[in-house]
Amino acid sequence: MSQHLNSTPLGRAFMEAATRYPEATAIEVGNRSWTYEEVAGRVEATHLLLREAGVALGDRIGIWMDRSSEAIVGVLAAWSLGSAYVPLSPETLNPGLQTHFPLSRLARMFDDIAPRVVLTDTDAAIPGWDGPVVQIASQSLVQPATRRHAHISEIGNPPAYHIYTSGTTGAPKAVTISQESVLWLRGALNSSIYDHEQRPALRRTLNAPLGFDPSVQQLVGLLDGATLVVVPARVRTHGRELLNFLRSSRIEVLDTTPAQLRLLVDAGLGEVGDYPRLILCGGANLDRRLWMDLADMPTRKTYNLYGVTEATVDSTCALVSGSEPTIGVPLPGVSLSIGDPESAATDQAGQSDTLWISGDSVAVGYWNRPHLTAQRFNTDASGRTWYDTGDIASLTADGRYQIHGRSDRQVKIRSHRVELDEVENVLNLHHTISSAAVIAVSGNLVANVVSEKSSTLDIVELRRHLRSHVPDYMVPQEIKSVESLPLTPNGKIDYGRLTADTEAESTPSPTTAPTGDSGSASTISLLRDAWAEALPEDMVLHPDSDFFESGGDSLSIIAMLTTLEDVTGTELPLADLVERPIFGDHVRVLDELLQSTTER
Repeated sequence: MSQHLNSTPLGRAFMEAATRYPEATAIEVGNRSWTYEEVAGRVEATHLLLREAGVALGDRIGIWMDRSSEAIVGVLAAWSLGSAYVPLSPETLNPGLQTHFPLSRLARMFDDIAPRVVLTDTDAAIPGWDGPVVQIASQSLVQPATRRHAHISEIGNPPAYHIYTSGTTGAPKAVTISQESVLWLRGALNSSIYDHEQRPALRRTLNAPLGFDPSVQQLVGLLDGATLVVVPARVRTHGRELLNFLRSSRIEVLDTTPAQLRLLVDAGLGEVGDYPRLILCGGANLDRRLWMDLADMPTRKTYNLYGVTEATVDSTCALVSGSEPTIGVPLPGVSLSIGDPESAATDQAGQSDTLWISGDSVAVGYWNRPHLTAQRFNTDASGRTWYDTGDIASLTADGRYQIHGRSDRQVKIRSHRVELDEVENVLNLHHTISSAAVIAVSGNLVANVVSEKSSTLDIVELRRHLRSHVPDYMVPQEIKSVESLPLTPNGKIDYGRLTADTEAESTPSPTTAPTGDSGSASTISLLRDAWAEALPEDMVLHPDSDFFESGGDSLSIIAMLTTLEDVTGTELPLADLVERPIFGDHVRVLDELLQSTTER
């Protein structure tokens, strides 16, 4: 293989890994796998295609692909060129079942980041983009040896990626992370987690979408000989199927979020089994109940990783044990400060204030947002850059950090200041509650709670429990039982959608019963019951009802369709039913399938 693709820090690190582990499996997708030598060849070929398209040092390469071998190769090729990759496809910005992404928002992102080219594995048009496109596919990336001599100049610390996050002004903003910061993440995870394992080159999932920065903590495994196993999109939101995949694929390291972990725990993660051995959880706070569930699993270790996109994924690490949730201690090369970066060395136990981060992980800033960068990134008297996380944290007596919510999740209720996370934490302490989300609507608090499978929700008892912990004005005026909480593409609770759904409940629901559909009465009845079980109470359906607009989400529709499969014994075309989530269409599809099954 070429020795000329290693001039950049990350390009050099990957080629060194390919030299050390040429025959080891680097990437596994479904039934296909590629060795490090094969991936290195594909990276070189893609590198050349990009250079022929005019990509130069410091350019930005749009990635119009979901998690796939081609997408991973594209990331590695971008790094070898000293270019930054930018996840831009709807599937990676908004993955799962609802892949719609506003084209106006996407167009603003293209205009903002101005990629030199967009790298894709399809010949379909890319909405919002009329610039150059480089198309790659695994079968076409075979280059003659005479062309494997692409040379680039040595540069110090080029950007590695730009990942978009939501912006307070309504326009998305891109966080710029350098290659040296990615190398720091690799070293910090190795020294804090992997170096303590007997088998450091582990089979690791690529579970997070590329538009969610925890994917980076798994991609860096390719710099150390790990096998990266891509988790199929169809199982990511289904606890039972995901758990079966992890076990059948012999996954040793799972990257995940608390919301996804709850699905896995409910599906039987705590039962005896060898896989996964290690769980890296991040993206949101671990509540006490989930923490204790994970701490009680002797056959596996769970690490709670805290971080923000602006500080290269992870900043602290805690091994989940005991009963007190914590984000642990800073990773090597990271400094934390509560309240005032100038006095970081004087943080006191019990002090609670905004958390600031400094060190090798801190981002370059926000792309094309100098004023916002200046607001959130501050330089102290010694020249160190600090990032204001907006998270409220405190330090325990034994030197561990705890997170207590967001500074921007504060509301006023009857002139009293209320931290919504505090109400959620109290609800999560109740033995019947699996998870909870609290929002403020029209000056009132509304709690959405998911109860344990074996528990019946007792609203009176919950109010009594709340009043034993918080003042009356912090007790939600409304407590609603829901089957699951809606999640954002990054696996976090979607508070915006909860608020919109709650406000929409004041609008009368359609009153037309689902009659007159083309389908048998038994099929209509079966689907009506399935929809009613999955959707909010008192939702009246009609033939044109849309599952998602009626309050459903990606988790509940998968659960509903899986239940239908169990009841009917018929395999349903999940993708088609999700793409067209209309009641009447579901009736017709199910009726046809049941009739064809009967005829056979």
